[in-house]
Amino acid sequence: DFFKSEISIFKIEDINYSGNWGSSWSKWLKPYEPKLNMSFYTSKTEQIQIEILSDAGRLLNSIPFKAEKGFNVFDYDLTLSEKGVKHLEKETSELKISKAKNDKFYLPKGKYKVKIKTQSQSFEIK
Repeated sequence: DFFKSEISIFKIEDINYSGNWGSSWSKWLKPYEPKLNMSFYTSKTEQIQIEILSDAGRLLNSIPFKAEKGFNVFDYDLTLSEKGVKHLEKETSELKISKAKNDKFYLPKGKYKVKIKTQSQSFEIK
């Protein structure tokens, strides 16, 4: 049952990739950053790690989050850590991930998983 488990992640909508992530049309405007909406339920208030994994299960990013008992919403900006970049490039040899203009690395097209504690949910960047 959904509310009996310690944590439950709702379905995550797929998102379309854009080469404009991290770029701005003008030096006075903030760069465009994507947001992937993740909703989950947890049975207790606690500090958790939201892990972003490749389809093969390699850790691409880990984000600390203060979860409140009940429903939570987390907006993920689709970034990956420098270590995550290395993991993904090792996994897909022809892949080269460059920094965006805002100095962040963004996930390329592909299938990924969000993991919180023992639960995970998949999503795709198309």
